[in-house]
Amino acid sequence: MQSPLCLPEIVDRLELSKPQCFCPAGRRREVDPITGRVVAIVPARQARHFEHRENDPALLRTERGECLFCRFATPSTLFFIDPDESIRVPCEHESMEAARRFLEGRVPYRIETHYDLVQALAPLNVSGDRHLARVFRNLTPATDTAIGEWCTVTALNPSYHDYEFHDLPNPAVRALVRSWQVQEAVARAQRLTFVGFVNGGKRRESGQSVACCHGQSYGVRKAPTLYEHISDRRERVHGGACPVCRELLNAEIVATYGVWCPEDSEVVVLAHPAPLHNWSLLVLPRAHVEDIGDINAAHFASALQAAIRGLRGQFGGEPAFNVVLRVGPAVGHVHAEIVPRTSVNILAGWEIAGHEIVITVDPRSIAAELSLRVP
Repeated sequence: MQSPLCLPEIVDRLELSKPQCFCPAGRRREVDPITGRVVAIVPARQARHFEHRENDPALLRTERGECLFCRFATPSTLFFIDPDESIRVPCEHESMEAARRFLEGRVPYRIETHYDLVQALAPLNVSGDRHLARVFRNLTPATDTAIGEWCTVTALNPSYHDYEFHDLPNPAVRALVRSWQVQEAVARAQRLTFVGFVNGGKRRESGQSVACCHGQSYGVRKAPTLYEHISDRRERVHGGACPVCRELLNAEIVATYGVWCPEDSEVVVLAHPAPLHNWSLLVLPRAHVEDIGDINAAHFASALQAAIRGLRGQFGGEPAFNVVLRVGPAVGHVHAEIVPRTSVNILAGWEIAGHEIVITVDPRSIAAELSLRVP
């Protein structure tokens, strides 16, 4: 991983830009007393901005001039990823000061106030066009961010606005992965758990609200419940050994579930053998890697795009999809899960009653089908 990472400067800008994030009172978490499921209750999130076509509310519009991210109408830029994958932290504090002055005397926890704020910050966020990606606080995070926690967006250069994820130039996706590497290092330094993901396909079904391809990241104090389950199962069932290395990366499984497994790639794509949704895929480094900073970003980016190309071939167009990156001590082996949000299995009575998932497409047939559709 390239250095320096500029971690102190990024942490400083994270702290200074926190007031620019819309975190109203009334957000809370509840725990289901029967199952232990954690539920975040965020009523204000209903009012967030969606860039959709008037004649198709599900499909996000693609006009670059109307995109908030491409117009730099966002909270202050935290850092840029440049074409050589170096990290560039803005020296300016004008946007931070402008935000402070803007919010003085206004009702800060109205979402309209914050959308007006980012419009005012747009001229201060522009820093040429040489960057591949830039990172800033998420204006409307999905869950509450307590003191010291954060949620960010990685937006690609505006020149990539009209691209779908599968046909982005590899350096653009590599910049997204690079931003995850940097932010995971920030989270680790702050003793936070890092969570990275992409809501993609330019459709609302994935949770994507802004039309251009982008990623999101969280640094949180309490690891997601699933991470705790992964850690607990690794100890109980595998005696602390890695289940990914043991059960997913052996030759038989790779031969049966492999979708994209070039011999010269350090990363492979498999059909998920026991997925939550039909057509889900796993992106796995071949070697046991627990720190995303140690993965080959170019290979990981190529694997992500190969997976989406396969799904595009299957569905006749890039579907709504989620990419979820899992990393950290609780997870162990770094991996990503890709879930298409079309042709998903619908939970019915049995599934809701017992939390036992029923899928309708055999993952072995998915591997055989998609391996033919990945160029």
